[in-house]
Amino acid sequence: MPVTFLPIDDPLAVSCTTAIRAGDVAHLAAVLAREPTLATERIGDTKQARSLLHVATDWPGHFPNVALVIATLVAAGADIEAPGSVLGGGSPLTDAVGFGQWRAARRLVERGAFTRLFDAAALGLMDRVEGLGQSNATRRCRPKRSARTCRVATREGRPMSRIAVIGDFDPTHETHTAIATAVGHSDDGRGREASKLQWLATPECETMHDADFADHDGLWIAPGSPYQSLAGALRAIQFARTHDVALLGTCAGFQHVVLEYARNVMGFADADHAEYDPYGSRLFVTPLSCSLVGQTLDVSLTTGTIAAAAYGAPTATERYYCNFGMNLEYLDDIVDAGLVVSGVDPDGEPRVIELPDHRFFVATLFVPQTSSTPAAPHPIIDAFLSAADKQR
Repeated sequence: MPVTFLPIDDPLAVSCTTAIRAGDVAHLAAVLAREPTLATERIGDTKQARSLLHVATDWPGHFPNVALVIATLVAAGADIEAPGSVLGGGSPLTDAVGFGQWRAARRLVERGAFTRLFDAAALGLMDRVEGLGQSNATRRCRPKRSARTCRVATREGRPMSRIAVIGDFDPTHETHTAIATAVGHSDDGRGREASKLQWLATPECETMHDADFADHDGLWIAPGSPYQSLAGALRAIQFARTHDVALLGTCAGFQHVVLEYARNVMGFADADHAEYDPYGSRLFVTPLSCSLVGQTLDVSLTTGTIAAAAYGAPTATERYYCNFGMNLEYLDDIVDAGLVVSGVDPDGEPRVIELPDHRFFVATLFVPQTSSTPAAPHPIIDAFLSAADKQR
């Protein structure tokens, strides 16, 4: 595809440049949605031009929300290896490293930017330094890219994914401690570098900026309600849903995905969870007719859904630790609003829900982490981590 140029004083160029420098991701995304070719166009002329990714790493740099700006541009199709840097006409990473913009540089690397030996050393990526220094380094290229976009794979395998676990960690809670173990099963089973897990307490999530959430490749909404901050949990879910970030919700995560969807998609501001307010006027999450704590039950999966594809089978057997679930009085309304029920129990009640047009947005009322083993990593967790890999 031929490169097209946009004069630096063109209103669209000015608008995008201003939004990038201000960290106004919403405005930038809106402009890119209206003018999708902007992501690949060069600002300037045939003699001197740069991409919008170069604008994000330009001097003096350190612009607000730079991680999310970079993610937005890459998602819109921006070429992460486009030439045009101030420092020698190189890629956006060249400017980011040269100007000491480490946050921007790391976001570019995570999304596949080619790293020279100098870049790797400056960023402290010692595995890559070692790999680049070896004559037999194994290079891994993404498809449909030039040879210049190859990058060196770590000796341990693929680069790590960074997963935020949203919840209030309790070391005595089996469903909490099992998360790291289950992720390890999946990492080992796929021959990849260990994922980096970070627990984010729900009160912390309440005040986090979008850029802080964007530092993670996937969000796991953990069991353990009522959360210390309902608002914090819902904020994390809303971010993943609206920014196409991989999300897995288990047990309480399922319940809060329902609640976030009811409030922010269906428009029921008074939607509530009975565990927080049993007398709420519009309870979308209510006590189950029979507690499922400690039970193991069959789940029937809907053909053609993300969950069914992950399992590769029409049924599964799963363990539960919950007392609350979706209020069936609102089931039809929820489905009509676009949330898909992709797994049901023997009585036909929702046990897996998902968004079909999302990278990976799946929530289970059961707790898959407790049934994962080294010999049989859980398929839902495998699928979640694979989706998170693609976030980078």
